[in-house]
This record gives sequence, C-alpha cells and structure tokens, in this order.
Amino acid sequence: MTARPVATPAPGRAPGGLGRRVQATDLAVEAWVARRRSGALDSTAHLLSSAADRGKVWAAIAAVRALTDREGGRSAASRALITIGIQSAVVEGLVKRTTRRGRPDAHVPLRFRARRPPSTSFPSGHAASAAAGALLLSDGMPGWRAPLGLLAVAVAWSRVQTGLHHLSDVLAGLALGAAVGLIVRRLIPLHPSSRSEEEAAASAVGPGAARDLRVHSLVQ
Repeated sequence: MTARPVATPAPGRAPGGLGRRVQATDLAVEAWVARRRSGALDSTAHLLSSAADRGKVWAAIAAVRALTDREGGRSAASRALITIGIQSAVVEGLVKRTTRRGRPDAHVPLRFRARRPPSTSFPSGHAASAAAGALLLSDGMPGWRAPLGLLAVAVAWSRVQTGLHHLSDVLAGLALGAAVGLIVRRLIPLHPSSRSEEEAAASAVGPGAARDLRVHSLVQ
C-alpha cells in the first residue's frame, strides 16, 4: 500500500492562505501520481530522473552541441555547463538551506541507480538545471528548442513521478532556471549582431569610414 504523500512546510513556519492552497494542490497531485506508479511511463520517469542526476544528460547534450556546431558549439556548451554548475551550487548551498522544505513522504523505490538527495526539497535543482540547460543549449539552434523544452518538462515531471519532489518544487525550479537562462543569454550572447560589429569597426577608423561601411552594406 502506497504511503500518503505529505507536503511538508518549512519548520517553524505556519503556511498562510497561499501556502495552504499550494500544499493542497501538491497533495492532490501526489495522490493522483501515487495511483499511477507502474508501466512504461513510470519506468521512463525513473530513467529520466537518473539521467538528470548531477546534470549528466545536459553534459551529454552539451558535448553533442560542441561537436556538431562548429560556429558556436563550444561557446554554447561551456556557457551552459558553467551556468548550470553555478546555479546548482547556489540552489543547493543557499536557497534550499533557507527554505528547508521536506520532501514528499512517498518512499518510492528508485530505479536505474537514481539517488535520493540528502538536501531539502524546494526548489527542484533538477528542474532548474533542466530549464537553464534547455534554453542555453538550444540558443542559436532553432531545431533544438522544442525537443529540449519537452525534455526539460519531462525531467521536471519525473521528479514528481518518482516521489522526490512536490509539484510546486518543480514549477519553482523551472521558473528559476528559465529566468537564469534568459538572463545569461542576454548578458553573454553567443553571436554579437553584425550591426554591432560594423559599428565597432567603424568607430575605430572614424566617421567617414562609418558612412562608407553603411553604404557598402546597403550595396551588398
């Protein structure tokens, strides 16, 4: 018989109105999932959860990007992995120690060498890494956006399916990772725009050359 999942608040903090609604939603989702922990989809969730441990799946995708994209693959891969590493350190070392939320009391036997993290539950580091990884590794590769986006959502859901996170943990993790990914893309672009390159070159040689450069660009 499956144990009733428990959405645990942070110690010493009584949840307010919003907190109670979040906990009620978490409990409803966990009860629904508890009745569906079997079959191929459940096995896939365990496999995804294991593959995402320590960012392994994102490291593998980063290696593929580095090897197949000669123009900016290495930059995209290194940018993504560094971001995921820093983000994970902040989430595990600071955010989770602040929120101190308990994990679901589901006691699901894990498969595929998945591990039960010793850290607290909120937010989901796996979901945060998934969102940041998907955004950064698909940057400049339009064909990668949908597959990596779906993979990120699947990894996040796998943490609920395997009983390692509450739904609100993974939603918060996805939001955090998406915000970090978008900020990094903005601050550290892979390819400066051609207009910016032209303006930088023109400013180095003077205003006359700038006019000539613009005319040359129009003629081309």
